[in-house]
Amino acid sequence: MNQTIVFFVRSKPQGADIIDLVREEKRVFIGYPLYKRDSRYDETSIKSCMYDISQPESIDMKNIPSKFSRQIRKNINLVRAAIRNSYVIIPRPKQGKYYVGKITEFELVNNPAWKNRYKQLREKQGLKWEKKEGGSQYHVGDIVQSWKVEKEFEPILLYKFPAWVRYSLFGRSTTGRIGDFDDENKIYPLIEQLYEKRKVPLKELSVEQKLLRFLSPGNFEHFMSNLLSLEYKSRNQVWLPIGGSGDGGVDCICFDKSSEEFKGIAQCKLKKNQSINQAKEMLSKLNEDNNGENYVCNFYMTEDIPEGEYKGILNQKRILGLFEKHKESNYWEWI
Repeated sequence: MNQTIVFFVRSKPQGADIIDLVREEKRVFIGYPLYKRDSRYDETSIKSCMYDISQPESIDMKNIPSKFSRQIRKNINLVRAAIRNSYVIIPRPKQGKYYVGKITEFELVNNPAWKNRYKQLREKQGLKWEKKEGGSQYHVGDIVQSWKVEKEFEPILLYKFPAWVRYSLFGRSTTGRIGDFDDENKIYPLIEQLYEKRKVPLKELSVEQKLLRFLSPGNFEHFMSNLLSLEYKSRNQVWLPIGGSGDGGVDCICFDKSSEEFKGIAQCKLKKNQSINQAKEMLSKLNEDNNGENYVCNFYMTEDIPEGEYKGILNQKRILGLFEKHKESNYWEWI
């Protein structure tokens, strides 16, 4: 039996912000229309020239253009999963809000009454209303595939959402499902409470929990470069993140700002199940190749390290200790 889901749609087809249209029509639109190859385009009879992705059994998969295959298949799967009473979120962080609606049904619409309104929105935003052989086919396809919602969208302020929900909406994907965080943090009941204007108590997380939830390989490198810079600020040393393609395994590098001399490097890993012995091997390799104060940092490494031993290995306990030591510093402001 299918279960209700929570998903997001950015509602910015081909660069246009159509949140006003979405709210006026009480519909959520998705693009990437799948036209039938051998059918004549007709805006007044869209269903005759476009596949209804809510009925995938009727689709000739050979018709899917390879360029858009991944997104169209993703849309098909999303339409299948987003059954009645599922929730959709349309993020508008610049407004400080997410718009939430409750789905009733998906519909492919012939000759949409809101076509001219969409044209006005595009032109007002300095965007083209391009023409092809069939007329305005290029953009009408953006607004014929849609879910209807039961009533007006609820605009909900960002701060009312837990960080793990906000974090899941980062990125560039135009659509996507939002899953549960864990057994205690279920997405559907949470969004239902917000939609029904019930207060959601936000659980206070420890620094450890926040870092475990939201660190990515990239921001962990920045986090550690700042933390090490704070630790060695009295020596006038600065650590800089340099991780990326071609970095040779070096994620952060240290310089003395007075002498301009190289002082050390760090490897920053978010690797589960890394043992102290494995970290020691990595550190030994760093020390062989680089004459400086070198570090292997892994926030997922929870194995205890004897006090005073292996100074160059920073596990979770040591990293949290450094953060607690320096958390009040205004040096964090430039991150």
